[in-house]
Amino acid sequence: MRIVLDSNILARAACGPPSPAAELLIRTLRSPYTICMSPVLLDELNRILRYDRVRKMHRMQDSEIDAFIDHLRLSCLMVEPTKSKTPVSTDPDDDWVIATALQAESKVICTLDRHLKTAAVIEYCQQRGIEVLSDVELLARLKSA
Repeated sequence: MRIVLDSNILARAACGPPSPAAELLIRTLRSPYTICMSPVLLDELNRILRYDRVRKMHRMQDSEIDAFIDHLRLSCLMVEPTKSKTPVSTDPDDDWVIATALQAESKVICTLDRHLKTAAVIEYCQQRGIEVLSDVELLARLKSA
């Protein structure tokens, strides 16, 4: 199953266990799962991990952040999405998450972003065979499979 983990999930995962996001990242880095990523999403994650408030949570040095980003780049299916000319989300930056999922033929977008949890976005994704789930929801589904 192909999965897009949004930057908010990956930033939480960088803090390590015992969080649902960290467990989810560990599980989805192994077969039969494939994490789908795009350069724009990795760039966003790179910026987020360097925010002072986020650094206080994960306590990673710049070199560790670089290594985390490089590990994801090498471990994920990288795609080059084209953002739709018609916005889907009320936050245009979130359209990159949707575009990545579409380009990668992902079945799931895992996010905590409220802009990606609106009825319009969920319906748009469902029409294209993509579910929008939180880390807790996706983790429960993977554990029960």
